[in-house]
Amino acid sequence: MEDKLIEHYSSRPEIDRLTMRSGLLEAARTQELLLRYLPEGATVLDVGGGDGFYAEWLARRGHPVQLLDAVPLHVEEARRRAGQPPLFDAQVGDARRLPFEDGCFDAVLVLGPLYHLVQREERVLALREAARVCAPGGFVLAAAISRLAPALDGIGNGWIVDEHKFETVLLQLAEGASGDREPGFPAISYFHHAEELAQEAREARLDVQGVLGIEGPAGFLPDLETRWGDRVMRERILWLARTLETEPVGLAMSGHLLLVARA
Repeated sequence: MEDKLIEHYSSRPEIDRLTMRSGLLEAARTQELLLRYLPEGATVLDVGGGDGFYAEWLARRGHPVQLLDAVPLHVEEARRRAGQPPLFDAQVGDARRLPFEDGCFDAVLVLGPLYHLVQREERVLALREAARVCAPGGFVLAAAISRLAPALDGIGNGWIVDEHKFETVLLQLAEGASGDREPGFPAISYFHHAEELAQEAREARLDVQGVLGIEGPAGFLPDLETRWGDRVMRERILWLARTLETEPVGLAMSGHLLLVARA
């Protein structure tokens, strides 16, 4: 899985995902939620931080940030983004084996690794590692792809009419993952139910505060980028995401979920 993951993420810039189409809403809402939970000036570990999109944003807001990612190309891009002198530090590493001492960060973000850890025990291990390096009482904020995301994306963008892709979606709905390369989703992905994510966090000895829907149903609009350009429509889209963030329907129809927990 690691080889497929690195191959996929080395083939295109990760920055594109959060600056176009549904990524615009995902990024805006994730930033909004991080502001809600991160104390001012908190030291942050950004696990699976990609090319540093959130690390740069947080560093510019006064947070000391350490980024870690499994893909060497991402770390190279993050270091370029950090500039000189660097706004934040970045290094290659594995979410399941964090190279940091116990309790050395005020908050830990896990905004990508759970997408590609198909085995439950590996996801729990990653969450347990996040809890270990987070100071007692600090926030661990972890993102997951929701179980309905492939089906909703396939309907919104039309690719679900392909019979093989539809069969893959059925398997993903039933089991959370498939052995194939998923249409519309990178490498091998895992898709969570909200309560499943909460249970994994509890197993990792985290104090679960809740699971929130990030984007809401608007994240699957095929013309979201066009609608996002209208200021009033953008505010209505964000309003809907906030309104539904804790509702079962909002969780089910969000592309991504955010676990909010304390170490």
